[in-house]
Amino acid sequence: MSEEKNNKGFLDRIKEINEEKRQAEIEEEKRAEEERIAREKAAREAYEQRLRQEKIELMRAKQQGDDEPEEPKEEEPKRKYTLKEKIANFFFFYKLQIIAVVGVIALAGFLIYDNVTTVKPDCSVMFTIYSSKIENYNVEVEELFNSYTPDVNGDGKNYCEVLWMGIPFEVDGTNYDQAQAAAIQMAARFQTGNTLLVIANSEVAEHYGLSSALVDMRKKYPDNEHIGELGFYIKGTKFCEIIGMPDEEIPEDVFIGIRKVVPNESYTEEMKENYKIAEEILNKLIEDCMG
Repeated sequence: MSEEKNNKGFLDRIKEINEEKRQAEIEEEKRAEEERIAREKAAREAYEQRLRQEKIELMRAKQQGDDEPEEPKEEEPKRKYTLKEKIANFFFFYKLQIIAVVGVIALAGFLIYDNVTTVKPDCSVMFTIYSSKIENYNVEVEELFNSYTPDVNGDGKNYCEVLWMGIPFEVDGTNYDQAQAAAIQMAARFQTGNTLLVIANSEVAEHYGLSSALVDMRKKYPDNEHIGELGFYIKGTKFCEIIGMPDEEIPEDVFIGIRKVVPNESYTEEMKENYKIAEEILNKLIEDCMG
C-alpha cells in the first residue's frame, strides 16, 4: 500500500507541474472557439445579405424580361473535345477525389513500410539528466545496453531503446517548452509497464520524488559502495571506460535505477515481466562495471 501511495504522489507532482500549461491551453482553446463562432456568424450574415441582393436583382431582371419579346434561340452545335481536353476535364472535375485516393494509398504504403522496417525494442531506458556530457555518448550508451539485452520479441535483434528526454524542469526560465515536453513524456512512461530502467541524477530525482518510484538496491548489494537508495552510481566505475568517456566528465550523482512494480494497475502484469528483463540487464551492467 505504501508503494502505491508513493507512486501516486510522484504522478501527482508531475500533474501539478503541468497544470499551469493545461489551464493556458484551455483558455487559448476557448478564445479560439469564440473567434471561430464570430467568423462564422459574420460569414453567414454576409451570405444572407448576398442572397437577398441576388433575389432583388433576379426579380428586376424578370420584370424587364416580361416587357421585351422573347427572341428565338439558335441551337448551338455540340462541341467535340479532343482526348487531351477530355483528360484535362476529368482531372478538373474529379481532382479532389483523385487527391484523396492518392493520399490514402500513400498513407497505407508508409504505414506498411514503417511497420516492416521499424525495429521494435526489447526494453526501454529513460535518460533525463541536467548538466551532463554523457548525452554526447548516446550511441555508445545504446550499444552498451544492447549488449545486455535479450531478444525478447523474437525478431532476431537485441535492441534496447534509450529515450533521451532532455531536462524535465525549467532552468532560469530558458527552457519552458522543452521542460514541459520532457515532463509529459516522463509522466506517460511512468504510467506504463514497458520502461523500467532510469538514468538520472539527484536533482531530477529530488524534483520529481523518484525515491518513491525506484527500487532501493542496497539490500541486494549491501557491500557495493556504488549502490545507493536510488540505484547504481556510475562515477568511479568502469562505466565511463566502457563507453569511452573520461570519468571526470560525469557528475557524482548520476545513477541508473529500476522502477518498482506498481500493484493494481492495468499494466501491472506487463510490468512484472519487463521487471525481470530490466533487472537482468542492470545486474549484468553492474557486474561488468565493477569487474
